[in-house]
Amino acid sequence: MTLPTYDDAFARARDQVPFSNGTEGLDWEARWCATCVHDVDGQAMTGPGCPLLMVALSRRTPAEWTEGPRDESGHYSIRDQYRCGNYEQTPGGGA
Repeated sequence: MTLPTYDDAFARARDQVPFSNGTEGLDWEARWCATCVHDVDGQAMTGPGCPLLMVALSRRTPAEWTEGPRDESGHYSIRDQYRCGNYEQTPGGGA
């Protein structure tokens, strides 16, 4: 699966902050990014990491992140708030 460039992903992203605070973002990142080949060892901050995570850190929600499942009241688990369409599991990882 080919990732978009940061500029392409930023241009397509929704103009909304993906997480209400850092705790939410870190919990979601631990579930998805920590086991994804596109952000091995947290390289989004030092490069060449995942451009989608960099878009999220720029306070926009990547178009590749779709809403995860919600219960009958509309609540969701932070770890499943979004599903990343570009997720690729590292060997031994898992979302």
